Amino acid sequence: MDEYTELGKEAAGRLEQHDYAGAGDYFTFAGLSAIGASKFTEMEVESGFGRLPLGGGVTDMLAAVVCYRLAGDDERTTRRSKEGILLVEDIRDGFFADPVQNGLAHELTGDFRLFGNLGGAVEAYSQAVPAYEACDNPIGWAGEPEFDLPLILGGRIARTVGTSLDSSLFGSLTARIEFKQTEFPALFEKLLDVGHLDYRSEK
Repeated sequence: MDEYTELGKEAAGRLEQHDYAGAGDYFTFAGLSAIGASKFTEMEVESGFGRLPLGGGVTDMLAAVVCYRLAGDDERTTRRSKEGILLVEDIRDGFFADPVQNGLAHELTGDFRLFGNLGGAVEAYSQAVPAYEACDNPIGWAGEPEFDLPLILGGRIARTVGTSLDSSLFGSLTARIEFKQTEFPALFEKLLDVGHLDYRSEK
């Protein structure tokens, strides 16, 4: 078992034990491990290599923020959120070549702002709209790991509060960003009320 997988399993195990601070730490370690595994070269991004570790790494950092929020650790929630936003900006500026990927950067920034209680989440989501509306291959892009994996985290949040994401969100960039703007903040508030995150994989 590789290091990334081990760290992810430990994070999920800590969640099952309701050790949210510990889960946040291990999701952070897993996220940094995954991001470090990507060489961040233009060739790798264009060929598809590097997208899986990036998608997984950013998603793990988002999960870490959720866990710290559930733990009531405001300091680490804020710190990890800001780090996540800076990371997304680095990824965007370093090698996101397609305009639709810039839209994703705004969406992920919105997620970090929402989960981290930083404010400005809906505004960040709104900045993704033009790029998503102009995309000529939304189904293809929606299936790429950097797009798909963060939405899977949203699905786990929905499942925890007793609902599910509409399947259309996984194939339509405009539908998913509209959902993020209008429904996701309330869904996340319900998660905080529940006080737990069900991170199990779908069977």
